Amino acid sequence: MAAVLKRHRAALGLVHGYLDLSVEDAYRRLDGLRSDDLGPHGLTVGGVVRDGMRERTACEVFQQCSLSVVRKSGNGVWLTDGRYVSIRIRRRPKDVRTGLPLRANSDQESLPELGFSMLGQITLVIFWSSSLQSKVLDRAVLAAVTHVEDRNRLTIVAESELPLATAASLGLVPGPDGGAAAVDEDDDLDEFWPMVEQGGGDDDPA
Repeated sequence: MAAVLKRHRAALGLVHGYLDLSVEDAYRRLDGLRSDDLGPHGLTVGGVVRDGMRERTACEVFQQCSLSVVRKSGNGVWLTDGRYVSIRIRRRPKDVRTGLPLRANSDQESLPELGFSMLGQITLVIFWSSSLQSKVLDRAVLAAVTHVEDRNRLTIVAESELPLATAASLGLVPGPDGGAAAVDEDDDLDEFWPMVEQGGGDDDPA
């Protein structure tokens, strides 16, 4: 996972910034929200964030980065580098037994340390979280997940904070190159990434 964060640092920083803006937009749009999920006219925080992410990642700045958005089955948002990496974006799930946000089982942050036998079972997910109390993005992480399609068995093996975006890269202030984020061309993934599962469909709201 450290290799993914290094190779796609600029793009993941932008994703972090876009999530921050999209979550704020969602709570502003759903003003008067009484629960953390459902708003007026059947709108959800996750659905509004998903739409905001689709719009923001379609901008010219993000299109110059090392990751791009692809459409798969369902309504989710997926990122890919067109080679090895496929990352889905979704709201952090809750533990079906406790109702609390699901967390990683350990503090491990490097996929190679998990053992090559596990790589084929891993799906990369960007989990974001917010609350009705904060009404802002609380956290955004890149997580290595198993059993991603089964809510009863879904396990977060490891997770690491997404890098932060700069105001210039988000277009909030002019950057020296117009705000375009640099693309990292390191090839650290070549040694092990072909074995990582590329993921299936996505029916999550965001």
